[in-house]
Amino acid sequence: KQRFEPLKETDITDADVQAYFDSHAEEFNRAPEVRASLLLVKDEATAKKVAGDPRTRGLENLGFRELVSEYSIDQPTKERGGDLRFFDAENRELPRELVDAAFTLVNIGDVSPPVKTKNGYAILKLTGQRRALTRTLAEVTPQIRAKLFRERRQRLMDEFEDGLRKKT
Repeated sequence: KQRFEPLKETDITDADVQAYFDSHAEEFNRAPEVRASLLLVKDEATAKKVAGDPRTRGLENLGFRELVSEYSIDQPTKERGGDLRFFDAENRELPRELVDAAFTLVNIGDVSPPVKTKNGYAILKLTGQRRALTRTLAEVTPQIRAKLFRERRQRLMDEFEDGLRKKT
């Protein structure tokens, strides 16, 4: 006769929690990230003209988006108003010079001087920042324990149900 043994949260050991924490570091730690908008033009003269436009300045991004629509030659970002979304300093999708320039901007609303790239000259506007996230094992132990408990309970219930199905 098969019997279902109830699982208790205390059945999840500290070693189980530690193993999960060690193997899922990306869930509990995140590098600082920035969000920027890109305006890419072919030549330096246009870049300087656009960088001097008062619409690039300030916390409001509407003016910068207008400039992107008017001047930018980078079609994928142009369709999003120049938005590059959030990225960290290790980003490999964007050219290194753009990532470096974005991380030199300090305050939201700051605009970079023209940055030379292989495709032209870029102007970046900082539109968001996320601080680094670092959580310790002690901070996340209750969440990990609850997650492992739910997963193990579900697995045991599935196994129990499968066993009953096979018997019938």
